[in-house]
Amino acid sequence: MKTKFIFLTLILLSLYANGQIIEEQFSRTDTLRGSMNAERDWWDVQKYDITIEPDFESKTTIGKNIITYKKVKQDHPPVMQIDLQEPLQIDSIIFNKNKKLRFTKDGNVWHVQTEPQELNTINKVEIFYL
Repeated sequence: MKTKFIFLTLILLSLYANGQIIEEQFSRTDTLRGSMNAERDWWDVQKYDITIEPDFESKTTIGKNIITYKKVKQDHPPVMQIDLQEPLQIDSIIFNKNKKLRFTKDGNVWHVQTEPQELNTINKVEIFYL
């Protein structure tokens, strides 16, 4: 009888524990950085080429990141989402070595206005940051 009581108690406790709902509050920045969306899933990174130049006297850095990517979806918004950790700031972005692109910032996320591209083509964006 004692064994049945312990067994029943354990079952009830496990059901109660599984029924607990943990609510987490996610910020807009968390959602942008942590999920796939239409601004991320149309392009597939092939390579990152990162260059950083530290200035030890001023305790700052400058640099660039060349992102080589393949366009994998025909229909998509004309925007590419780039995440960049604070305190880095984008200075300028060049598409395929000849076209300067416009961009806006939303938290740690940057939205880059892209140019028309053919499906399955390999392209590059050169991102200069401070």
